Amino acid sequence: MPLKTDDGCVLEWLGMWREAHHDILARERRGTSKLTGRQLRAARRMLNWSVKELAERGCVSSAVIRRLEEYNDTPPMSDALTESLRKTFVDAGIEFTFPVVAKPGVQPR
Repeated sequence: MPLKTDDGCVLEWLGMWREAHHDILARERRGTSKLTGRQLRAARRMLNWSVKELAERGCVSSAVIRRLEEYNDTPPMSDALTESLRKTFVDAGIEFTFPVVAKPGVQPR
């Protein structure tokens, strides 16, 4: 965007630079990355769900949810359970993010 003087001459150009490569890599990782316990806790809290409510919606026991949420990093869980929980949260309006240069996170869609 040009920043102009009063007589219309371009004084300087203002702009924003963004590393598109990181955005592309993050999009590619989104579907293949494992959920972390930290993400599960944050997503559940964003929705104001109890452990029991998430367990009922995700068709797993409350004890399993509690164990998974104890981890900050990726907890040991099957791909089927990962996808079940991911789908439960996505259907409720949560998006999981996996940036290339930062920690995994969550945000509303």
